[in-house]
Parts: sequence; structure tokens; C-alpha cells
Amino acid sequence: MKGGKAMLKPRLIVACCVLWIASTVTGAAQPAFQIIAPRDYQVVQRQTRLNGTIVLRGVMKDPRSVEFRLLGSALEGKLPDWQEIEVEGDAGAYEARLPAPAGGWYRLEVRVGNDTAVVEHVGVGEVFVVAGQSNSTNYGSKKQKPLSGRVASFDGDKWALADDPQPGVFDRSKGGSASLRLGMRW
Repeated sequence: MKGGKAMLKPRLIVACCVLWIASTVTGAAQPAFQIIAPRDYQVVQRQTRLNGTIVLRGVMKDPRSVEFRLLGSALEGKLPDWQEIEVEGDAGAYEARLPAPAGGWYRLEVRVGNDTAVVEHVGVGEVFVVAGQSNSTNYGSKKQKPLSGRVASFDGDKWALADDPQPGVFDRSKGGSASLRLGMRW
């Protein structure tokens, strides 16, 4: 230490410079837009028996014509083809509300100009919040696995198929949960 100031070791400074240079040189071109929400395997609550709304959020370099379509199986009826939507926001963040029939898993395709982004699994149906002890936190003796493949869980960060043990449990117990029985008939 000279004059009351701590001195950095030269190798640390070199390492920091190399990391900064590498991150600026190797950056790939950013796509024209990105989808932030919905996430893969996300389920949105329907408002009526046959309809719901998917909130689309993302980042776009240049706001322009945006279209979307859903591919898959609706609870009833046929899915429409490409639909134009208005986005709220400027270059940067955007948001749009997409009318969607109940059903899924849908493949959501969003098109801006010649670029297309996809979310492979989006559902419109029932969302249940489960809380409690014991069987709600993977202490059940029998692990559950919905046969339909249409039940998802959210761990606070990501959505995934809801096979036991359930994510988001603090003590990492590895048993079954009673909550999956809610989705067994779908």
C-alpha cells in the first residue's frame, strides 16, 4: 500500500481488460426483435370457457408491422391464420394483447418483417396457485406424472412440464405432490 491507497495487482487489470475486449468483439448481431413473454410452457388464465388473452412482451429495434399466429388445437373451432397486431411502445420494449382461444399447447409465431420468433408451447386454460405443507411440497409417497402432457409448473423463473417432484420447493424434497391431480383429467 502506497500513500494509503491499495494497489491492484497487474494481472487482475490485464484479465479485466481481456474480458471487456472479448465481450465487445464477439458480440453477435442482435435480432430485429425478441420475445420475452410468454415463456415456453407458460399457461395463461382464460377469461371465459372458450377465450383468453396472451400478453406478448419483448424488445424490438424498429417498431413496425407485427403479425402473430397460433398453431395447434383449440378447445373448440379453428385457429385463425396470421393476424396483424398493434404494439404499444417504442424502439426497445413492446407489449401487445393477443386474443387466443382456450386450448394448447400452441406454437406461437410472431413475425416482424421477414423475421419470425417462436414460443413452442403456450397454453390458455386454468392456472392454479398451490400452497401448503407436506404433499404440496413433494412429500407425497407417490410421484405424479400427468398423462396428457398438458400440465405445467412455474418455479418463479421458468415454466416446465409438471412431473413430480415439483420445482420451487425450498428444501428440495423428492417425493410426490397432490396438486397434479388437478390437471389429471385434461
